[in-house]
Amino acid sequence: ITAETETKDPALRAVIVNTTRRMAFMFTVAFIYARFSFIHEFLAGHFWIDFHILLTLGSLAMLTCLASGQLLSALGSPLVRVWLGFFGFMCISTLFSTWRGSSFEVLSAYGRTDMPLLLLIPGVAVTGAEIKKIINVIAYAGATTIVLGFFTNSFAAGRLVIETAAGTIQNPNDFAALLVLVLPAIAY
Repeated sequence: ITAETETKDPALRAVIVNTTRRMAFMFTVAFIYARFSFIHEFLAGHFWIDFHILLTLGSLAMLTCLASGQLLSALGSPLVRVWLGFFGFMCISTLFSTWRGSSFEVLSAYGRTDMPLLLLIPGVAVTGAEIKKIINVIAYAGATTIVLGFFTNSFAAGRLVIETAAGTIQNPNDFAALLVLVLPAIAY
């Protein structure tokens, strides 16, 4: 028993020691690492096959979080409801978009990869140590992306291009945006 499980609130203690929630936390950490490191795109670009890493890890994380009962508790957070409202407005704006096809691609990518994180993180991370682990995993994922970028880059037309990556991370602008996103976690 650690100091975090020695809480006076028996309900919080039951959540902390819940084995299914801990499993969901482990799957969520793996999902976060895969999402922020873009390892799936490097593998797809190198082996020319999509291993569906994000789909597998995200599904396992969502199912175990749902089985632990923590997914519904995450919906009680006002911040989660704001992000769900944002997603709802994205859905509505896609219906009235001039370029529905491209808008739907952005919407579906957001719904598959980013939206689950907004539900999983508040659902499975209940202690300060778990929040620190998530921040550290984002930093490790960013460092992985930087290292892979150093070894797989080329300067085509004067711009850094990640040659072996397939998908969004191959674009230099998206690579730079990812580095800006993970920089605070690396600095932490």
